[in-house]
This record gives sequence, structure tokens and C-alpha cells, in this order.
Amino acid sequence: MGATAAAAFARLTERPVRTGSLERGTSRSGTRTLRWVEAGEGTPLVLVSGAGEVNLTWATVFDALSERGRVIAYDRAGLGDSDPLDLVTGSAEVDDLTALLDLVGPAVLVGHSWGGLLAQLAAWARRGQPARRPMRRMGGSAACRGVLAGRSPGRPGDQALRLHRTVVAAAPRGQYVEVDSGHDIQREHPDAVVETVDHVLEA
Repeated sequence: MGATAAAAFARLTERPVRTGSLERGTSRSGTRTLRWVEAGEGTPLVLVSGAGEVNLTWATVFDALSERGRVIAYDRAGLGDSDPLDLVTGSAEVDDLTALLDLVGPAVLVGHSWGGLLAQLAAWARRGQPARRPMRRMGGSAACRGVLAGRSPGRPGDQALRLHRTVVAAAPRGQYVEVDSGHDIQREHPDAVVETVDHVLEA
């Protein structure tokens, strides 16, 4: 399992692409395993995809991020190469993410949309444990070091964007960046994503 995704990511970078897995108990279909691809060395950069998306959604930034740390693009339960849960719940997805963080150590979380909310909840769940500065992009709210928010052209700023600004203002050296974009910032503005990760790593 994971060979197809690993082969796809391997075409995006000259660095060796590795696969990883973590057993997460059992389900009706047997042992349940969480799987991911990774490349690079150093600080773990854990990529958390949006709802219903697989790790390939990060293809546009995978290579650049692998130059900056150990980039880990995982599939949530039931998506891509990861085995399904009997019942998918938000708390179960947060539990899977925190288990992954327990394995890889202090990490920077990079979340898209629903994945941004999961990243925040996982960071809160790990309060009191050694952790690097959490980062998240789009969706949800939390005290975080960097936010890259999408503003659809022609649409006035909404409550979510105001909330993003407030959230970042509460973080020391927080950075808020807003770009004209649809929902998938990592595809439309990959350089902005990488720059925001750089800010978090340097802060």
C-alpha cells in the first residue's frame, strides 16, 4: 500500500520519497493502519488535507517543503492509502493526527480547510507536551503563528477572514496573509504557502 502515491510524489522531487505507517487499532475489516509519504530531513512538517482529499492535494508544495524539513503528507482514515474507520468522527480524526504527532515528535502543522481545524484541535489536545509552533491555513480558528487565507475575487471580506486576523494577532510574531484565491490556495498560490511555512519556521 502507498506505492502509487509514493511513485507520484517521487516524480515531484529529487529527494528520496519514503512511506510510513502507524497501526491505529482494529475495525470491522481488521487492523486499521494510517499511511503517509514523506521526504526531507529535519523539523517535521505535517500536511493535513481538507475534507475528502488525499495527500496528493499537496503535490504543488511537496518538493519545496521537503527542502525545509521532513515533510509528511498523510491520508486520513478511509482516504487514499489509509484504512477506513468503522465510524468517521471529528474526534477520531483528531486522535489519529495526535497519534501521528506522538510518533514523529514536535512538528509544524500545515492544514487546509477542514484539515486546518483538525490541526488546531490536535495542537490543543497536545497542550503541555513539547511542540513546535502550530500553523494552519484556512478554516476554523485558534491561536496560531501563521494564517494564509483565501479571498475570492469580487466577494467582500466575511466573518471568517476577520476571525483569522484576530486569531493571528493573538500570537507572538503572528503573520496574516490574504491572497485572491479560490478554496485551494496550495494549488493556486503554492509560493504563498511555502512563504508562510518559512515564517513559522523562523519565528
